Amino acid sequence: MQKGFASILALITVIMGFGLTQSQFQNQYSFQETIQSMIEGEQNNFERTSLEENTDHIIESTLQEQLAIEELNPLIVNQAISQNLFAFFQDIENENQNIQFYWVQVTPESYDRILLVEPNPLTAEKIMELTKTLIVKTGNIVTGETVFTGGLRQNQAIIAHISSPNHQEFFLIPIQHSTIVQVIA
Repeated sequence: MQKGFASILALITVIMGFGLTQSQFQNQYSFQETIQSMIEGEQNNFERTSLEENTDHIIESTLQEQLAIEELNPLIVNQAISQNLFAFFQDIENENQNIQFYWVQVTPESYDRILLVEPNPLTAEKIMELTKTLIVKTGNIVTGETVFTGGLRQNQAIIAHISSPNHQEFFLIPIQHSTIVQVIA
């Protein structure tokens, strides 16, 4: 009887050990998934921040270039900005298949649900439609400002969907975002 009891006890110990090992394996797997998701989130966040900074840089440098050559026609300057932004967005999409640029119908209250909104293909013409450039010359100082107006009804925005297997992020140029540059003419 004691041999039977010892055998059953040994069997229970082995089963418990196996269950504990399996549980540890599942916890380790879950931990690895969590770490991977965190890494992807940080990478996507880095991409978004990079897009924000480069978008501002392109607008600012294009404004400076146009004003430096004394281009005072806001339509021509806005067209140059739109074309440069569109070329940049296309380059990003070609380099990174996890990033796609669109324009969407949106309200500031729905920014947190932006990825649920129907995306529309982005063009240089659409960027030009969603932005306005103002130029004022006072003496020898020229001030240029480009504003993302969101269109006539202020309900359209440019976004980029940044995706990875375990994480999604979006880049958004907010309505009324502006960049101002001054140059001495």
